[in-house]
Amino acid sequence: MSVFTSVGRRPVLAGIAAATLASVLKPGVVRAQGTPRAQALDRAPGVLVFDVAESLLDLQALRPLFQRLFGDGAVVDEWFGQTILYSETATLTDTFTPFGPLGAGVLRMLGRIHGVPVTDADVAELGRGLGALPPHPDVPDSLRVLKAAGYRLVTLTDSPAIPSRGPLQAAGLAELFEQQLTAETVRRYKPARETYQMVAQATGVELSDLCMIAVHPWDLIGARAAGCSAALIARSGVAPFTVPGLPQPQIVAPTLTAIAAQLVALKHA
Repeated sequence: MSVFTSVGRRPVLAGIAAATLASVLKPGVVRAQGTPRAQALDRAPGVLVFDVAESLLDLQALRPLFQRLFGDGAVVDEWFGQTILYSETATLTDTFTPFGPLGAGVLRMLGRIHGVPVTDADVAELGRGLGALPPHPDVPDSLRVLKAAGYRLVTLTDSPAIPSRGPLQAAGLAELFEQQLTAETVRRYKPARETYQMVAQATGVELSDLCMIAVHPWDLIGARAAGCSAALIARSGVAPFTVPGLPQPQIVAPTLTAIAAQLVALKHA
């Protein structure tokens, strides 16, 4: 049993980012003034920024591949957790590598750890699967509700953004977003402040006008530390990472539907 399986799914990644956040936001990088305090969101954000993998699209659709390779579909969580770990390592050490090769390298590494062969065909199957992930059931209608309420919607991913033929296009969601942005543009992965700053610049708003929405507490720690607001989709296997001194999301709800309802209410307040 892997460490990711034994302690639960996504919440373990919050510890990775919490441990590295102070180093990622290193001296010389402009910071927001002070540490944002956890408080209720009292005004509508200007732009909603969505993480994609797990937040909008269901990574568990890859379980059959990992079941075939490792005899345990839950290894998909270990693979994703390790890929995030090494993307953050690349940022901390200024040794940028594109997200695709990172994910492929982690799959091969897990093959050696688990004593199973991983072929080029397996890596290619992983890539195809990532490009065709289905949306979580609550996502399409929630995004449409938010867009109808007048919100601007964008995405921010660590993986490349390919608006015309990427996973959001395959999931039928691409037209709901005005921009699909990638951390690869600034060659630093989330939760580095530069990624959120890039979104602010691309959308023409202040960092304080952005609201990051994700299932990953580590992503939201980075967004809040940069000066954004944040909403945690606390799906099954997700919980807030409440450690003194770490900024918290202002909205926590079990579904995007519930988060959308709160944001629409703010829009009409």
